[in-house]
Amino acid sequence: MLTDDEKEILRLAKLLCTASETGDKETLEKIISDTYVCTGSGGLWDNYGKFGDKNGAVKKWGTPPPPGITGSTTISNEHVFVLDQTGIASYLIVDKWVDNAGEHEFQSWVTDIWIKQDGNWYLLATHETIFSES
Repeated sequence: MLTDDEKEILRLAKLLCTASETGDKETLEKIISDTYVCTGSGGLWDNYGKFGDKNGAVKKWGTPPPPGITGSTTISNEHVFVLDQTGIASYLIVDKWVDNAGEHEFQSWVTDIWIKQDGNWYLLATHETIFSES
C-alpha cells in the first residue's frame, strides 16, 4: 500500500506526462526544481536527452505540439520509495504519436529523484534509458 507521499509523487509524474503532451509550460515550471538535471541514453531528444536542465526541459516540453500531431504518454510498472524528504521513483514510459510520417512509439525506463520542500514535491533529477524506438 502506497503512502500519501508515494501517491503524490506518482500523481505528479503523470501530471508531467500530461503537461509535456500539451505543452503546458506553467505546470512544468511549477513541478520541476530550479536545480533539475536530466541524463539519458540515445540522441532522440538531442542534447537535452544526454544532459539537460530545467530550462532545456521546459523548452523541449513546454510548447504545444504542431497541428496534426497527436500523442499519448503512459506510465506503468511504477516503483516508489520515500525516505524523509527524498523520493525515488522508477517506471516504464511509453510515448506514442502520429504525424504525417505515420505512427511512432518509444519505450523507456525512467528513474526520477524528487525532493520535498515547504510541503511540496519537486522533480530534482531524471535518468531515462530508451530501449525501443519505432
